[in-house]
Amino acid sequence: MITYRFYRTAELYFHSMPTVVPIRNPQTVALNQIRRLAADSSKVALSKHASVRMKQRGFTMIQVLRCLVGGEPVDGPTLDSVDQLGWVCRLRHVSAGVSIEVVCKLVEQDDEYILVITTI
Repeated sequence: MITYRFYRTAELYFHSMPTVVPIRNPQTVALNQIRRLAADSSKVALSKHASVRMKQRGFTMIQVLRCLVGGEPVDGPTLDSVDQLGWVCRLRHVSAGVSIEVVCKLVEQDDEYILVITTI
């Protein structure tokens, strides 16, 4: 609680009360970036492993994109520094009556893009 004395002292030094700036959660920011980038399919790259698993499990690229855009986070996003610095997360979405999970990495190099690691 701000006391009157503090208020008057702050008013003398700052000429107004200082404003509180909310700190943005980096996980939320990373998830929002993944959703924004996934809206443009040219910003989504598949690893060889993901391509094999998609074919094996019968998933389409459209299902993967829908999962990236509208999926609920199951795990992460967590900061990962293997190979490239970026955020890794696992998203789950029901598309065409099928539950799909996508593990992806938000790669922040010269140009941001999403690397799909695998599909479950």
